[in-house]
Amino acid sequence: MIKNVFGFPIFISSIDENKFNKKELILKIEENYKKTKTRNLWDNKSNIHHSFEDNNNINFNKITYEQLIPLYKEKIIEYLNQFKFKKPIDFRFEIVNYTCMTGSQHMRSHHHNDSDFSAVHFLKFNNKIHKPTIFENTNPYKDYLRYLRPKLNECLDFTDISNSWATEDYYFEINENDICFSPSYLFHSVPVQPETDETRICIVLNIEIE
Repeated sequence: MIKNVFGFPIFISSIDENKFNKKELILKIEENYKKTKTRNLWDNKSNIHHSFEDNNNINFNKITYEQLIPLYKEKIIEYLNQFKFKKPIDFRFEIVNYTCMTGSQHMRSHHHNDSDFSAVHFLKFNNKIHKPTIFENTNPYKDYLRYLRPKLNECLDFTDISNSWATEDYYFEINENDICFSPSYLFHSVPVQPETDETRICIVLNIEIE
């Protein structure tokens, strides 16, 4: 079921880890991570190892996702079937990169302006240690609510998703194997991770409506 955060439709489901080569993917990604903790051609603000714009680098293992393709397609259909479209639609999607990080690493706020929807598959994620993706509220009123309507601000339970409209950001409790869909233009970030040597690995995909 879709959950609305700041009015944006979010959908979280789970990928069956027994239907793809999970251990092999994690092993190859962690081998890449051991070569360098920072692999980042994307920007100079994030502290992260990821493959975006560097997928063909011969110094790293080439990560292939064939077994995940049909599983992702199934989940995309499940997400899009919850929308009301005026006419039949089709879609295409692309796995754009993986991300890997340990303690003290992070990814800056951004959105994906080259697609309609995005998804993050939490391939390896310890919810007792790692921090999940943070969605950011860009509506300007949330900056003033605490000052203009302080009593309301004090009374709202910001852990309840129905009150996300009044929060600066919001995150979901995430489990390993979860896949989280959102509109691509919803700003999001990965906060600084607690000190740990345990890797946090995600696979990111973009979806376009046709």
